[in-house]
Amino acid sequence: MQVKLLDRQDELDSVHSLVYQDFLRKGYIDSNPYQKYIHQSSSTFIFLAKEDDTLLGTLSLTINKYDNLANIWRLATLSPSHKVILQLFKETIRTIYLNDVKFSFLAVNPKDEKFYKKVVNAEVIGTIGALQEFNNAPALLMVMKTDTIPKRWFA
Repeated sequence: MQVKLLDRQDELDSVHSLVYQDFLRKGYIDSNPYQKYIHQSSSTFIFLAKEDDTLLGTLSLTINKYDNLANIWRLATLSPSHKVILQLFKETIRTIYLNDVKFSFLAVNPKDEKFYKKVVNAEVIGTIGALQEFNNAPALLMVMKTDTIPKRWFA
């Protein structure tokens, strides 16, 4: 499996389709005739996990360089896979480190809280409640402090 930054328009189209499929499967969104979920920011890194020409997963990272803060969002996978998620996070963490980000924020479903605590030492800092954009899915706000990320990520 290869993880790389998005660099072509056709890859972005694939990201929008994959996110749509994954969020629809999880019940976060309703179906739409375009079968795409589009949300973009100009300061966003979009990571792709691919095997051959198949997009297995995607994760987005938006960095605010003025405050050394980041938002990790739009994680989607073709099928549930910790391997894909871990590879995407490896590149995300490398990018966070290279850009001198101090704190990264994540809105996560409460059922995924233990995973983020264990894998990247993230902490819950609040409850967001129901996200209207995602069919009122529950969400927690977590923070990942760069100086407390387990050292194994930097090997």
